[in-house]
Amino acid sequence: MSPKKMGPSPEEMGMKPEQQDRKAYLERTNVNGIDISVGWDRGYDDYTIYFPQIELGKEEGIYDQVIRLTRKPEVAKQVFDFATKEAEKTKNVYDLFRSVEKFSRDLPYDDEE
Repeated sequence: MSPKKMGPSPEEMGMKPEQQDRKAYLERTNVNGIDISVGWDRGYDDYTIYFPQIELGKEEGIYDQVIRLTRKPEVAKQVFDFATKEAEKTKNVYDLFRSVEKFSRDLPYDDEE
């Protein structure tokens, strides 16, 4: 018997070899009661950081639970590490979201590949 094919390979799906490891970086934590996770988002085709406890429409100026970050896992990790440290200082997920959003927007990174 020949091995059963499990589905298309990454190459058959049009992924370049350097793109295949993008989904590999995923981290989740809970600090001070705040859930935080970073991972690859297929819809954005970028890494995102996710704050599931945010209630949309509850806080002025916050319209999402997700912040779109980058295609680079090392930058996503840098944002996750920042969020984890900031969460140690606050129990307010909205304040944390604002702080992480500002930090991520101020990062000097280049996503050109």
